[in-house]
Amino acid sequence: MTIILTKAANNLNVKLPTKRLNLIKNGLTITDENAEKVIKKINKTGKIEANPLYGLFKETVDGKECIVEYEVDSNLRDTEQISLLNDGGIEQFFKDEVLSFAPDAWIDESKTQIGYEIFL
Repeated sequence: MTIILTKAANNLNVKLPTKRLNLIKNGLTITDENAEKVIKKINKTGKIEANPLYGLFKETVDGKECIVEYEVDSNLRDTEQISLLNDGGIEQFFKDEVLSFAPDAWIDESKTQIGYEIFL
């Protein structure tokens, strides 16, 4: 859908920023719970290692093994506050508390923030 919207905007000589593109796309689409996952990026095996915990999955695409990154469904995104003293840190908390409920979930490191909460 993104490609279609971008082409339509280009034909009309309209600059369509990513934020606006996403607003249009989210307003025109519905989520199909049974749909296949949408591949965001395909990486060659050897250049990057599979790490499902961080969204890098080993898959076979067109008969070739590769490392696949899937599109994120931002409606399913969630946040957690985890104690810095948690045994095993973020990864162990994720394995214990998240993967049991959502086995296809992964950690988006670009969204991870580590800090302190101060109570007064």
